[in-house]
Amino acid sequence: MSYMLCECKCMEKINLSSFNTNNVTNMNSMFYGCSSLKEINLSSFNTNNVTNMNSMFSGCSSLKEINLSSFNTNNVTNMNSMFYECSSLNDINLSSFNTNNITYMSYMFSGCSSLKEINLSSFNTDKVTDMSWMFDKCSSLEEINLSSFNTNNVTNMSKMFYGCSSLKEINLSSFNTNNVTNMDLMFSGCSSLKEINLSSFNTNNVTNMNSMFYECSSLKEINLSSFNTNNVTNMNSMFYECSSLNDINLSSFYTDNVTNMSWMFSGCSSLKEINLSSFYTDNVTNMSKMFDGCSSLSKLICNDINLINKFNQNNCTIF
Repeated sequence: MSYMLCECKCMEKINLSSFNTNNVTNMNSMFYGCSSLKEINLSSFNTNNVTNMNSMFSGCSSLKEINLSSFNTNNVTNMNSMFYECSSLNDINLSSFNTNNITYMSYMFSGCSSLKEINLSSFNTDKVTDMSWMFDKCSSLEEINLSSFNTNNVTNMSKMFYGCSSLKEINLSSFNTNNVTNMDLMFSGCSSLKEINLSSFNTNNVTNMNSMFYECSSLKEINLSSFNTNNVTNMNSMFYECSSLNDINLSSFYTDNVTNMSWMFSGCSSLKEINLSSFYTDNVTNMSKMFDGCSSLSKLICNDINLINKFNQNNCTIF
């Protein structure tokens, strides 16, 4: 049944109560692009044998609710983009979902801009390897409980919470990030985020932290003392427009392999001092606008001549 009703853009409702789906294995993009669909009843669906639900409701931008309580997802391995751009969706019940065999959850709720909360407490994510863009542009999302998430096998968390502009706090203390290599734009645009605990994060294998906290304008402090940045090559715009940030601990940062630090602290207008004594920048090729807009910054603690020369342009005190 993959692509069965794909791009039926004028269809507002559909009755599938007579459908026998006992033997269906593939529902990939089944309702993809049904942008006018307002009502759908899937209570008769037997999904016991389905393995692929990739993009199943992707682009169903008029759907306000979906009841999937009858779904058996025991054999599903792919839920990538399942609810992508369901921008009107404000209620979704996933309590019956068995995600034991899922490996792909990237873009799963991306663009669900009307969802205020999602209950994923039943989710088993033991086998998931990709969570990139998972909650991207969930701009109304105010709370999310991910305490049940097992992220042991995840390698990609790029843009995971990108644009979650209503999220005020997030507890990721249960996250195991040992195998993650990409964290670029992970919290970018989380402009209401006031508190974040990343003390459990293992960043040993991360190579990309580009724009990781980009425009987290409500964050007042970030403790990254547990971060291992030995393999990171890109820190471009990492704290760009973190305009409320007045305390940041980067004492553990190892920057020998970093090549890009452009715009790294740009717009951190509340920072009065930064301790970059652990920074080494001989391999950095781009430092443009690194301290641009740091209007309160008056003190730099560092030993790196490249940083000192860059910082002197701001007429600040070097220690």
